[in-house]
Formats: sequence, structure tokens, C-alpha cells
Amino acid sequence: MTSTKQTVSMSWLTLSFEPSLEAEYKAHHFRENLRNIRVSLLLGALLYSVFGLLDAWVVPEIKTVAWVIRYAILDPVALVLVALSFSRLFERHYELFLDGFCIVGGLGVVAMIVLARPFGQALYYAGLIIVIFYYYAFLKVRFIHGLSLSLFFLATYVTLIAVLGNTDTLMLINNMFFLASAAFIGAVAGYTYERNRRESFLQKRLLEQRWRELEQKNLALTSLSSEIAHELRNPLTSVKGLAGLVAKELTAEKGKQRAKVLQQEIERMQGIVTDFLDFSRPLVPLNKSMVDIEDFVRDVMVLHEDVARQRDVTLELVMGSEAPSHLSCDLRKVTQILVNVVQNALDASPDAGTITIAVSAVPRRSVQIEVIDEGDGLDERVRDNVFAHGVTSKAGGSGLGLAISRAIAEQHGGSLTLHNGQSRGCIATVTLPIGDDGSHQDAASATDR
Repeated sequence: MTSTKQTVSMSWLTLSFEPSLEAEYKAHHFRENLRNIRVSLLLGALLYSVFGLLDAWVVPEIKTVAWVIRYAILDPVALVLVALSFSRLFERHYELFLDGFCIVGGLGVVAMIVLARPFGQALYYAGLIIVIFYYYAFLKVRFIHGLSLSLFFLATYVTLIAVLGNTDTLMLINNMFFLASAAFIGAVAGYTYERNRRESFLQKRLLEQRWRELEQKNLALTSLSSEIAHELRNPLTSVKGLAGLVAKELTAEKGKQRAKVLQQEIERMQGIVTDFLDFSRPLVPLNKSMVDIEDFVRDVMVLHEDVARQRDVTLELVMGSEAPSHLSCDLRKVTQILVNVVQNALDASPDAGTITIAVSAVPRRSVQIEVIDEGDGLDERVRDNVFAHGVTSKAGGSGLGLAISRAIAEQHGGSLTLHNGQSRGCIATVTLPIGDDGSHQDAASATDR
């Protein structure tokens, strides 16, 4: 016994695994090869039938027998096997069925050879070579089965010729030489192909096993991290509240300033913990409803009015003339996307700047929401991997907000992209399908209100 790269025992002679793994491999190979088996059965029957055209010219003395073998025996067998391939019986014993099909075809050729006259015998022995190569190249079952069938055909051919004594010795030697060579070449090719196929199966099996192990470890780590983040968030809330109370009781201006800084840092820590929790949780199923797009966007603008006013930044909404009026989406999740990109735009905008939120219709029944700022644009250091986890150009940022927002957009069947404007600033583009629940209205009913 030899050991494969996966330390699984495989017989060097028969290329068999231990019983349970062999059964798993056979089931896998059947699923992967079923379509090829059906096509090969039909193709084999077709070729076998087409050669019947030669019977009338090459072996006219046995053409009736040859046609019975071709059209009354092998063709029906092929059709029956194709029909059986849709059953569980075929799945359990497909190797036996395919071996039987080749035995019928091979013995049919042997019968034609021994019954034909010397001229036909000199030509038709090549049919056995075709049968041998057909088994290895098309059916792709077991190397050991193909070798056994080749030896069986050779033995049957020699035995019948010896019994009937109607073949010249030199012709018999010639035919045997070519048949034995074909059997040897087919066996080597079949052995190599099957060994590679089995090792590939083991590699795939090992990768799937390791992937499952990694998934389990990742789930355990994610669960532990979420629990830690959740436990941190509660005391942070308490500390933030206490810092607020302390700030109110302080009289010295310097003490108030320090308490305010403390509150800001606690809020930043809360934001990081919240982002981590959002990222570590798997995306829950969408809770879709019909949403008025303009109202939804204006609500997000209201959430940022105070910050924008403090920085003297103008928030401007532009509704396209053909923009759809409604959208089928999970409002809470889509709000999270827009809140994130608008907050990023505010962080990047200069004082007295303008943030434009443009809503328009795009092909494939989708709505596009662009958030355009007048900042310095995407930092060169993060431009190519801005959606990667932990990548951020903001001091104190978690680098998870954009990754979460893009995941939510893709969960809706949409997208989130970022790119720099032509002159300055950054453009965040959110594209979402509007849905098929009456959410799309024609241009006449979707004009600016």
C-alpha cells in the first residue's frame, strides 16, 4: 500500500481506497461524470451503428448477423442504460452497467471477427481496439475494470480462433500484437488518468474539510469577540453618563473642557464597539417595505443638520426628473448606508462647503443615490482598498463602516462605490434595485415635487 499526499491509503495496483472512502469517491465521481456517461452511451451506440454501413461491403457473408448485433442488441442496450441512468439503481451499480455495455460491444466485435472470412478478419479486429479506447477515454470508470475487459476480449478472441481454426497463423499473430499493444497503452493511460482523478478528489476533500474547520473557528472567534464587545459597550454607556454628570457639576472651565474631551473619547469608543458588533454579526434577512425615496433621503439629511450647521456646510438634495419615487428595501439598513456615506462626506468637507445628494434612475430598474462632497477626495493610501476591513484615513476611525455599508447594499442586490470627482471631492454612489412590488413609477409621476 502506498500513501497519498493526504496520508490516505490507496492501493498501488487497483487504485482503491478503504471501503468507506471508496464509496464516497464513487458517489462523487458519479455525480461529476453522469452527464458524460449518458452522452458517451449514445455516442458509442451511434458509432457502433455507423460502422454497420461497412458490413455490406467488407463482410457481406455475415452482414445479417452483424446488423442483429449492432441494431437489435447493442443499440437497445444503450437506450435502456440511458433510461436507467435516471434511477437510483443505476447510481448504485453504474460501474457494473457500463462494464456490461462494453462487454456486449466487445463480444459483438469478436463474433464478427471469427465469423468473417480472412479479408474481414484482417480489418475488423481494429474494432476491438476502438472498444478498448472507448472504455478508457469516454466512460472513464475504473482502470482495473478496463484492463480486465481488455484481457477478457483477447482471451475470448484467441480461444474462438483456436477452436474454429479459420484464421491464418501470421494474421493471428499480427492481430494479437496490435490488440495487446492497444490494451497496454489503454491500461497505462487509464491508470494515470484515474490516479490523478483520485488524488484530485482527495485534495478537494481535504480543502473542504479545512474550510469547514476554519468556518467553525471563525464562528467561535466571532461569537467570542461579539460577547466581549457587548460587555464593553454597557460599562462605556455608564461611564459616559457619569462623565456628563461630572461635567455639569464642575465649575472650573478647564475641568469642564477635560470632561467634554472625556465624553468625546467615550463616544468614539462606543462608535468603534458598535461598528465592530455590526460587522461581526452575520447579515440578518431583509425586512423590506415600500419606502418614499425623497422622504427617506430628507430624513437622513435632518439627522446631519446640526453637524452641518456647526461646520457651515450646506446639504442639498437634487431629485432627477425620472427618478423613481418609491423603493422596496429594508429601511433601517439602507438608512445605515446613507448615514455612513453622508457622515464621511461631512468629515471630508471644508467649512462653507456643499454636499450634494443626487437621486436618479439608472438602467435595470434601479435607483442611484450619489453623495458628492467638496473635500480633498480619496487618500492615495486607501483608494485601492477603501472597502477593506480596518482601512481608514480618519483619525480614530474603525475602518468598518464602509465595509458594512457595501455588504448591506450587495445584500439588496445593489452596490456601493467610491471615486474622486473630476476636479475635487469624492463621489459615493449607492445603487439599489427598486423592486417589483409597484415601486417603479413612470416619469410623469416621478417628477420633482
